[in-house]
Amino acid sequence: MGRELRRLSVELLFMHYRLLVPILALGLGVPLAVQGVFMMQGTEAATLHQTAQLLRQILPLFSVWCPAFALQNYVQGDSCELFRAYTVRRSRQWRLVAWCGLFYFTAETALFLWVCRHFTGRGAAFVLLVEWVWQLLSLLFMSGAVYFLSYTLHSSMTAMIVAALYHCFSAVISVLPSTFPGEIGFPLLSQKGMVVLGAAILLWMAGWFQDRRYSIKN
Repeated sequence: MGRELRRLSVELLFMHYRLLVPILALGLGVPLAVQGVFMMQGTEAATLHQTAQLLRQILPLFSVWCPAFALQNYVQGDSCELFRAYTVRRSRQWRLVAWCGLFYFTAETALFLWVCRHFTGRGAAFVLLVEWVWQLLSLLFMSGAVYFLSYTLHSSMTAMIVAALYHCFSAVISVLPSTFPGEIGFPLLSQKGMVVLGAAILLWMAGWFQDRRYSIKN
């Protein structure tokens, strides 16, 4: 287990400067945008609604960044088969995607704790808690989509673009199901939550299956 965690950590650090993109986005870009909402909105209720909407729009976009770049060496390029042979087990890359997701979710949690400090009352805290869990469901769905599409399309970069575009279009086109409900603070134990969770599980299972049988020559 310790050896595997070291491998996953090295894989994450191996992205070098590309790892700075989600770090700067969640550590600097999103907080500045949230501060702008705080300055523009007058009432706490309006601020809470706008902040939640902003986080829904931005956070899922950056959740696909690390998994896509982490999978790149295992999906495409001349060294693909060498990287896959090095990991011995062909089904190992789900751990890499999950490790990237854990890294991103930790950063998301820190961001939500920072946002929560700006609101008073248990009502606002509960709404943000619910939104935090919806973000987790969205992260599971988006990372599962990248995992599955990377092996299906033979390109993790294409998978990242497709997943990101789907998130953008689902926010404005009603016929595309979104990973978020229409209301802020919508109950988690709902049909919407179960559908998103079920879809995420199916994507991860399909990705695992594609990972096991994958060959760059397919």
